[in-house]
Amino acid sequence: MNTFIIKTIAIGIAICSLAACAEENDSPAIGPCGQRYVDFYRSGNLGLECPIVEFAGQELIPGTIYYEYRTTEAGTRVQFTTGGTADNICNKEHLTASFFYEIKLIEQTVPMKIFGKAFWDPFVGDEEIILADGFLSFESIRVSVPLEIGLKQAFPNEAGTVELYTTVEFETQGGLDQDIAYLQNHIYYFGVESRYSLFE
Repeated sequence: MNTFIIKTIAIGIAICSLAACAEENDSPAIGPCGQRYVDFYRSGNLGLECPIVEFAGQELIPGTIYYEYRTTEAGTRVQFTTGGTADNICNKEHLTASFFYEIKLIEQTVPMKIFGKAFWDPFVGDEEIILADGFLSFESIRVSVPLEIGLKQAFPNEAGTVELYTTVEFETQGGLDQDIAYLQNHIYYFGVESRYSLFE
């Protein structure tokens, strides 16, 4: 097998890996604003080695997992987050987002909190939904929880914009390398998906 073929295969694998971490696909269906539908998908896929970078207030890049440390009276906790911004959303129908995760069948030594969050307006629109809080049950290997969001009040005459995130949080295991290893040992993937029609 020559070098060109090897490089081509490597590039193909990289593209497939990124596509599985973040996708946006058009649909031929037409929504109430007269435009097509878009499938929105963001996943922190530990098996495909999506990049893991520090969160410092920046806009989330599709296909990336962000980490952040929070110190409380109970100790230091780490958060791993993936997600992004769904924009140009038709305001004539509700947006439904599904927050999800899948676990590995390995006993946990530290409990996890997994939650989804939608933010669409600083005054009327901010909602959090808890997917799990504690030691994860092997009875629910894959969990998906939907959230319906009405946008007409926040965006009466314009396209809607919603930030969608899923976060895995637990007590730090001593450092970033140990925390990433703990996440990878117990979670296959986590993320958020949605399907909405465009405003224009």
